[in-house]
Amino acid sequence: MHFLIIDDSAADARVLKAMLGQACPEGFEVSFASSGAEALRLLQNHEYDCLFLDYRLEDSADWSVLRRIRELQMDVPIIAISGYGNEQVAVEGLKLGAQDYLVKDALTAETVHRALHNAIEKVTLAKNLLAQQKELRDFAHMAAHDLQAPLRRITQLSEFLQEDLEGSLNEKSTMHLEMIATNATRLQSLVKNLIDYARHGSSETPLREVSLKQVVAAALQNLEVVIKEANAQVTVGEMPSIMGDEVMLNLLFQNLISNAIKFRDKRVPEIRISAIHESSQWTIEIADNGIGIAEKDVDTIFAPFKRLHSQREFEGSGIGLATCRKIVDQHQGKIWAKSKLGEGTTLYVSFPDTVATS
Repeated sequence: MHFLIIDDSAADARVLKAMLGQACPEGFEVSFASSGAEALRLLQNHEYDCLFLDYRLEDSADWSVLRRIRELQMDVPIIAISGYGNEQVAVEGLKLGAQDYLVKDALTAETVHRALHNAIEKVTLAKNLLAQQKELRDFAHMAAHDLQAPLRRITQLSEFLQEDLEGSLNEKSTMHLEMIATNATRLQSLVKNLIDYARHGSSETPLREVSLKQVVAAALQNLEVVIKEANAQVTVGEMPSIMGDEVMLNLLFQNLISNAIKFRDKRVPEIRISAIHESSQWTIEIADNGIGIAEKDVDTIFAPFKRLHSQREFEGSGIGLATCRKIVDQHQGKIWAKSKLGEGTTLYVSFPDTVATS
């Protein structure tokens, strides 16, 4: 392993090197920089497994070198070191991108080894996560792009059918044909937003005033077949209007209501959707009488690909609630759950305050 010690005190640098010798008996290589300028030059031309950065250098103010390294988007692990056991200094260094913080007077082989291991592990995990996110975005972009052509074709064919059969269909058949066209159009909007998300990490649609009453109604219409098959009873209270992306909010509520129906036992599914206004925000509650979630698992259900049941028990990809959390985050909101096994689940979604109830 190759380390860079950035410290304008040669004595302190030698002490740290000695500690590294005890912490890394398998061997290592170390380079030194006595100034911020020298450190930045070395970083431009060499790769290091970890940096040990002194808080105060003669040519640099406080954490200026740390700031500059992160501004250059270098993802090397950094352990900040200071001669001051100052909590504020430590917190500032960690906020600016250091993975750990050590005080010179308290250095031991054990603390250096622990800090080194933690710093490298944190950066490695972050790199792996970024790679996985990119892979997922690339897949979403490819899948969404491939859906565009057949959706356009479905829309065209439904229009042709409406023209060809105009006047010859009964009221029910006409309604079904209109629903095909409406849902195909909605899917096209959803696919477009998925492509935007895959390309940019968020929807590119500007937020505007959206009636959640209409959003929930559209979601229920999309789930009409599922609701009838489960004989589910869904009650909806007064809903507010918020600033949002209507297509993404439709997907959010469709996922949440679908989950409430899917994770049920032998009882008739009962879903209650209501809104509460407090502390300058709207909180939407989606409560069900389903199978519930063990308390130890409640905080994990929004993680990507997190499944609490086998595919045989309940079908699904494990990304539905993770998608919901992402949509809520884009609306500057929060999502959480309360549940007990066998007693149903209540999902809460909070949004910033807006206009009137609709």
